[in-house]
Amino acid sequence: MARKNDPVEISSLAPTGESSAEHRIECTDDACLYRLSDTEKPSEGVATAVNTHLERTGLDLSLAEQTPLYDAIDPDALNSLFSPRDAPTQQISFSYHGYKVRVTGDGVIFLDRGDDIGSRR
Repeated sequence: MARKNDPVEISSLAPTGESSAEHRIECTDDACLYRLSDTEKPSEGVATAVNTHLERTGLDLSLAEQTPLYDAIDPDALNSLFSPRDAPTQQISFSYHGYKVRVTGDGVIFLDRGDDIGSRR
């Protein structure tokens, strides 16, 4: 497992089938890759990934707690879009709490906190 500040090549990470959250997330200072468990909803995964990245990078967690996911996207719609998870090429992107979030049909969530994000929440 990479330490907090170790660089991780996000594009090279592939799902491993691990079940614990610690083995399903890889982060750098500006990006994160999170693999949903078989039973986890995409909306839950987005919240977990954002909170974990904020915690690991020492950013303000209170802002994420004050900015509900439904301010960025309808969580029920997000969950139904990827249920069942049988369309690996399907994806959706949106901005949430300063991240560009991309959810894919194969259960992978990418977070990018790069400078190219237009509106920060």
